[in-house]
Amino acid sequence: MSFRPLTDFVAIDLETTGLDFATEEILELGGVIWRDGAKAQTFSVVLRSRRPVTSFIEALTGITAAEAAQGCDPVEALREFAEFCGDLPVVAHNAYFDLRFLRKAWEVAGIPEPQRPVFDSLLGARIAWPEWPSHKLESLVERLGLSDGEPAHRALADAHAAGRLFLAVQARLSEIDKTEPDVVDALSWVLRGSESPWEKLLPWNGGEEAPEPAWPAEFEEIQRSGPPRAAALSTSSVDKIFSPAGSLASLRPDWEARPAQGQMAREVAQALSEEQFLSCEAGTGTGKSLAYLVPAALWAVEARDRVVVSTATKTLQNQLLERETPLVRQTVPGVRIEVLKGRQNYLCVRRFAEHLADPARLDASEREAFLPLIPWVRRTATGDIEECHGFGKDRNAALWGKLQSDGRSAIPPRHPLFRRCFHQRAKRRAEASHVLVVNHALLLSDLAIDFALLPSYERLVVDEAHHLADAAHDHLGRTISLPRLRRLL
Repeated sequence: MSFRPLTDFVAIDLETTGLDFATEEILELGGVIWRDGAKAQTFSVVLRSRRPVTSFIEALTGITAAEAAQGCDPVEALREFAEFCGDLPVVAHNAYFDLRFLRKAWEVAGIPEPQRPVFDSLLGARIAWPEWPSHKLESLVERLGLSDGEPAHRALADAHAAGRLFLAVQARLSEIDKTEPDVVDALSWVLRGSESPWEKLLPWNGGEEAPEPAWPAEFEEIQRSGPPRAAALSTSSVDKIFSPAGSLASLRPDWEARPAQGQMAREVAQALSEEQFLSCEAGTGTGKSLAYLVPAALWAVEARDRVVVSTATKTLQNQLLERETPLVRQTVPGVRIEVLKGRQNYLCVRRFAEHLADPARLDASEREAFLPLIPWVRRTATGDIEECHGFGKDRNAALWGKLQSDGRSAIPPRHPLFRRCFHQRAKRRAEASHVLVVNHALLLSDLAIDFALLPSYERLVVDEAHHLADAAHDHLGRTISLPRLRRLL
């Protein structure tokens, strides 16, 4: 067993007059000492601040300007807080924020900065539950059922929450250690020699040879169901689904029949069946996504063919996949709905394996950012980085540039990792799909290189079509700029 739980620590939190540690000040300090995993002591004090308490901060924390004016002397409060914490390891949620304020305050007060390991429960949560959409403290507390009824955004209450969360993170890591020891081995290997406090919880007990990546199980290949055939959708088949007593009403109790949605669905079905062009504008509340997805799924299954749906953004792609697709699959049995994105959205398994084998390629902050990818890779079915909220592609853009799939990292067919390539898997699922959801950028990129990116299709639904012209300008046009000209010369 590699995991070593930490049960004695102090969880801290602080409230401030603003976000900029260079100009703002600490408004409240809170701490909870935990012994053997149980709450032992608490500390809470409001500091007298020279900065004004704005109405926003007052509404957020409940600390009034009058309460701050009567607060404790900051230097004395900081000394008491340092004595309270002692030499215990510190736990904080988004610890970087708290430490910047504390270090500045200690320096101003002439108090030597205590030397102790600091565990960020935010990083721990991102490792433990990388797929969860939010890792904010209040969201995690609610999802894990850790609330004790105390108001959020007060230092003591949030310190309590951070401590309970840290224990929950450790419980999850202990569970992973038992069920997926290869994941914990990979985490320990990456942390080895990093001087991260998490190395103490996940020490490396192996030799000098890197562990194998914890890959997901192999997926069964989806086979197309025979050659395409002629198909036509009847109005009655669509009405059965969208009527007040239809399939949608029985599957989703909160669904209400809307005449405009039913009308749009019938017209989409007719356009698909009769190879017509259809342009329609759906007002707010129409439910346009289901109005085109359901008839597209019905026609594609009946015709054994493919309908491509193009959206303006990857955000809408994800929304269709997460919200509408499960309902459409229940409504139209046997339909295969897949999402295909540009190659740069998928993790390159070869680059991931190379960085896992040699973590020295990464600096200290990159190593910690890399950690949530390890348990996520073990479980992902797609390799789409948008799924891994614990990593955050935008937050770690430079690191993602080292790990994303692109033309330069293409894996040849004879390479042992070729079958694991997420981009190749996505393409194979797209080939076997009935409904393929893409975005305008990929649709137009496919057009620009003579249909080399997407599988063949004859039916196309363009959602958010008012953005298509701008996307076409970006992907089909050519631009020249002075900086680019200078680089060429």
